[in-house]
Amino acid sequence: MDRKEKTELYLIIGDPGMGKTTFATKLNNDYFIKTSNMEKWWDGYQQQELVIIDFYGWISPNEIMNLADSKPYQVQTKGGFQKFTSKAIVITSNKYPGNWWRPK
Repeated sequence: MDRKEKTELYLIIGDPGMGKTTFATKLNNDYFIKTSNMEKWWDGYQQQELVIIDFYGWISPNEIMNLADSKPYQVQTKGGFQKFTSKAIVITSNKYPGNWWRPK
């Protein structure tokens, strides 16, 4: 199944340990958590409705735009790819987006 609508994108910003990720897991029982130690791999992603990204600047702006777009997109798993079809993404971060990447 290909997606036809843009993926909803939400941002939760706050200090470490305040429960951002825990709150996000309460939004939908069908979720996948992507963390920085997974690097480029999306192992365990099975087109869950909600993706929670614990973000520390390790995903490029282009990757975030591709994930949120309505165009077909695939994420890399060890040994293959999965179509990205999630309806919503919640990004949790300790920093505001203006501080996510270094200026070029």
